[in-house]
Amino acid sequence: MIIKAYALCFSVGFSSVSDNSNFTKNNIVYMKHPYLILAIILMVTLLLIFDRLELKDKRKQADTGLEGRSDGVLPGGENLNDKLIVVEDIDEGDLIKFVRDFFDLYRNPNYSFVPVLTKMEERAFAIRFPYDIDFETYCRFVHYLNCPPGDDRHFNATGWTIARDTDARITRRIADKPIMLFVAESDHEDDTISLTTVENIGYELDFGGEKRQLDHPGKSYHQPPVTIGALAHKPHIEVFYS
Repeated sequence: MIIKAYALCFSVGFSSVSDNSNFTKNNIVYMKHPYLILAIILMVTLLLIFDRLELKDKRKQADTGLEGRSDGVLPGGENLNDKLIVVEDIDEGDLIKFVRDFFDLYRNPNYSFVPVLTKMEERAFAIRFPYDIDFETYCRFVHYLNCPPGDDRHFNATGWTIARDTDARITRRIADKPIMLFVAESDHEDDTISLTTVENIGYELDFGGEKRQLDHPGKSYHQPPVTIGALAHKPHIEVFYS
């Protein structure tokens, strides 16, 4: 496309020159039309700049699996964070579908939700968020992957992060501590998600805004099977969003 544009620029420029009665074999026209030459050079320079910017944007989209989208722009730069989700006992095709569906549900022009998938084993995958994700959406995503709407199957999705006092329903007792998020077996039909701290204190979070401490955690806290740092150097699964 860019090469065709270059050819068009020179074609227009030199056709104008050839129509000029003062054009001679000694190319005197270059002296008589300096602004025309400068305009052609400027147009070619601008096309080169736009070409490089477009290539840079395509490479950036390829790195995050967001090629093909046209209704927004990627954030200006990655936002380091510790949010991680591991999904087990699921086929790759199903996971990609669920991620797409959730993306469309929470889509916005600023791409605040940009998951990147990495295959760990045949039916085990890790999801990281290079541009971060707000805590509420993160919790809902873990719940969604456990109990996808319209699907009778239940999957095993677990999230790990460090709680922040700015996150919804996070108190000082939990803040700045590692937590694990999951859906308890008894909560598959409810709009809730379970939380266990690194100290094995359990809570139930209601998406309506309520939080309840449990007598016993639904699951004991354990470390994630992979680190975000390790995932950053592994190839990701391309997910194209419509």
